[in-house]
Amino acid sequence: MWKFQIPTLAKTGDRVLVSDLRGYGGAPRTLDKEQYAMSRHIPYILGIMDALNVDKASVAGHD
Repeated sequence: MWKFQIPTLAKTGDRVLVSDLRGYGGAPRTLDKEQYAMSRHIPYILGIMDALNVDKASVAGHD
């Protein structure tokens, strides 16, 4: 979905990270809709940021 926006965003000098969140793209899926709540996504996003030593970020998404 984001492959066309990534080059333009990267040209700004910002680092661009792209990940499929739970249930989206090629990520595993569950029928439990509660698993897709933003409160479930935030720790996942923060974990990626911690692993990559990212202190702050602008986050965008699309469903």
